[in-house]
Amino acid sequence: MKISLIAALLCVAACSPAFPQSEHKESLEKQFQEHKDQADKGDAKAQYELGMCYYNGLGMRQDYVESVKWLRQAAEQGLAEAQQRLGMCYFYGKGVIQNDEQAEVWLHKAADQNNVAGLDDLGWLYFNPRIKRYEEAMKLWLKSANLGSFTAQCNLANVYLGGHGVEYNAEEGLKWFQKAAEQEVQAKYAQGHSYAQYRVGLCYEKGEGTKRDYAEAAKWYQKGAEAGNVGAQHCLALLFENGLGVSRNYDEAVKWHLKAAEQSYTRSHERMGYLYFKGFGVPKNVQKATEWYEKAAKGLVINQNGLNYVRQPEGWTRVEDMNKVGELPAAGLLGWILATSSDDKIRDGKRALYFSLKAVEATGRKRSDYLDILAAAYAEVGEFSKAVEVEKEALALAKIEEGYSKRLKSYESKSPHRETF
Repeated sequence: MKISLIAALLCVAACSPAFPQSEHKESLEKQFQEHKDQADKGDAKAQYELGMCYYNGLGMRQDYVESVKWLRQAAEQGLAEAQQRLGMCYFYGKGVIQNDEQAEVWLHKAADQNNVAGLDDLGWLYFNPRIKRYEEAMKLWLKSANLGSFTAQCNLANVYLGGHGVEYNAEEGLKWFQKAAEQEVQAKYAQGHSYAQYRVGLCYEKGEGTKRDYAEAAKWYQKGAEAGNVGAQHCLALLFENGLGVSRNYDEAVKWHLKAAEQSYTRSHERMGYLYFKGFGVPKNVQKATEWYEKAAKGLVINQNGLNYVRQPEGWTRVEDMNKVGELPAAGLLGWILATSSDDKIRDGKRALYFSLKAVEATGRKRSDYLDILAAAYAEVGEFSKAVEVEKEALALAKIEEGYSKRLKSYESKSPHRETF
């Protein structure tokens, strides 16, 4: 089982002054030499800084082996931040052979000094599927979270809301996300901070760990959206679409969906298709609707044995980022428009067949509406025998008739279905 915790998403960022490139390089090289001079004299802090210069390639080429050499010297002198970083080098196998036992040794030394990064990372080590010491991980994160660690607060929240290794507890999950969302954080945690704001909004929208409150959800989504979180942007747009917690405002919905779409968020691609199709917040334009639906539908995913796969020209490929893969409704709606539009400039049987087949394949031929769309696509390309066969399949599954019988008769008489949008 893959655990997606915020600790795995946060990265160490080096903040550099806004010098011209040549001056910046000279500054880094000077800093490196200063650290080297002090490190050679046995200064633990300088040894750590020098190790991090090698680790990040600041002032010289990146060299993990050399980084570990200097980090180890600082760590052996008891410097907690060096012990933490050396432990993570062992955890990831950077500059050394990967070794969980050595990672634990050094992370424990840092954690024993109440180094919050050491506490956080030792918790992450214990929570890793290779080790699964969940209770110990939670204790470490709880201690770190109470010391103000943003990362630990998000880890606790994710674990409680996901029920990973502990009993699901929405109240605790919301509590820790809210603590993380409300605190001031360093610039390197900005992405994670906006994620925490988004998750607080999601809890209020769903009524998870608290009473459902759309206005409170909108407030937190707004914070996350303005900070660039794509999920918050999408969810805020949906609230504006539906007038939940805010006054219905299609202009605002379009604005936030477009921001999310700029980050390749396919769910907002699908919503932009819908807004153009209906003419909500934008002039009605079926052609633009199909363009947005196609963006959303291109990466349609199926789930098999708990893993997600996307259909590519070369076959099914496993995908990790579910935010950047396609939307099933978009594939279906796009297939329907391309198969049945009365506008010759929009109608395209081959593309309709491609997307409707994706929708049917992704749902295991268990959805009558997608089978109905596939039948229309077969009819549009002149394969009426297949259209009849598939429409009968849709009828057998349908709980509501929805015109299937009428379309079946059309296909039996070799006549494709047409609609004016």
